[in-house]
Amino acid sequence: MEKKTHFSEVKRSGSIDYMLRTAQQHHAQLSMMADNKANIMVATNTVLITLVMSRFDFSEPIWALVSLLITSFFALVAAIVAVYPFNQRGMAKPKAIKTENPLFFGTFSRYQYDDFAEKMADMMQQDDSIYEALVNDLYQLGVYVKETKYKYIRISYQIFFLGLFVSLVLFLIQLSDLVNR
Repeated sequence: MEKKTHFSEVKRSGSIDYMLRTAQQHHAQLSMMADNKANIMVATNTVLITLVMSRFDFSEPIWALVSLLITSFFALVAAIVAVYPFNQRGMAKPKAIKTENPLFFGTFSRYQYDDFAEKMADMMQQDDSIYEALVNDLYQLGVYVKETKYKYIRISYQIFFLGLFVSLVLFLIQLSDLVNR
């Protein structure tokens, strides 16, 4: 008896294949964009930390620089976490992901080749199993990009902007103190 999937009743067509391929490419581009944004935040905050540390006078702390240094550090950490290659075994799966994805390298790299080839051959026996795997891959890639990369990039940008704002306010306060002396 054949195993029924969500796609057992779907009529096969080139347009479905094209849609799945296009959506998967779109998700891969979103992942690359997330990596680029994280790299920008890493570079920006690394330069900022270096500049702040070189200008810092320990005899009289300038609170605007201290604020910028601290927030740049945490923004840097969040950006690194966004692109950090976590070990899939030690990492909890996002709640939305309930099944393993045989098309994802983090899943299939745990198998011996013969086990992987057998799983792939079983999947390729029926078109609906292939569609199920492709849709599962698309879904899991989207969930992963949203719940890891973009989440931490957003946190990094939020910390960065907060740090710039707080540093500006502290700088203006210290500047007004110097002017009023």
